[in-house]
Amino acid sequence: MGSKLIVDSRLIAEGTNYQAVVFTSVRDDGSGGAAAPAAGDWQGIVVQKGGQVELQNAIVRYAATGVRGEAGSSLSVRHSFISQVSANAIRGFRLAAVAVTDSAVGETGGAAMIIDSPHLDPEQLSGNIAGGIAGMQLGGTFTHSGVLKENGLIAQIGTDQRDDLTVAADTTLAIPEGQIVKGTWGGS
Repeated sequence: MGSKLIVDSRLIAEGTNYQAVVFTSVRDDGSGGAAAPAAGDWQGIVVQKGGQVELQNAIVRYAATGVRGEAGSSLSVRHSFISQVSANAIRGFRLAAVAVTDSAVGETGGAAMIIDSPHLDPEQLSGNIAGGIAGMQLGGTFTHSGVLKENGLIAQIGTDQRDDLTVAADTTLAIPEGQIVKGTWGGS
C-alpha cells in the first residue's frame, strides 16, 4: 500500500504562491520514464486523534488519500492543490476542526472531499474548485453561520459514514444562487 506521513502532533507546510510545498510519490521525478508515478503510490498524510495539519500553498499528489483526518484531529488546507489520488483528496470523520478554503482538487477515484465534523463553519469550507469530480460530501453539524460558496464543487448531504447534515439552532446557512446541493437515497 505504500508509505504514509503520520501526524500525531502538528505538521505545518507553508509554501508561497511561487514555491509550493510538495508531497508526492518517490516515482514523481518529472521525467515520465519507466517508473512513472500513479495514484495510490503512497498512502498520503494521516492525522491521528489530537493531531493538526496546516497546509498552505501545498501540493499533494499520487497518494491513496491526500489528507486523511482521524476522529478528534484538525485539518486546515488553504490555497492548495490535491490531485492524482486513488480515493479522496481530503477525508475526515468526527474532526475537531476543519478548514478547507480556496483549494483545488484534480483527478480522484472518489468524492473530492468527505468531511464530517460536529463543528462545521461554511466560511471555512468555501472557495474550493474541482473539475468533473464527485463533489464535497458533508456530514455533521453547522454550528457557525455563513455562506457556503463553492466554485463548481457540488455539496452533497451525507457521507459514507453519516447520512445527515444539520444546521444547528440559532445558526444560519446561506446557499447562494447557482450553488448545487445534492442528497442521497438510502446512504451514500
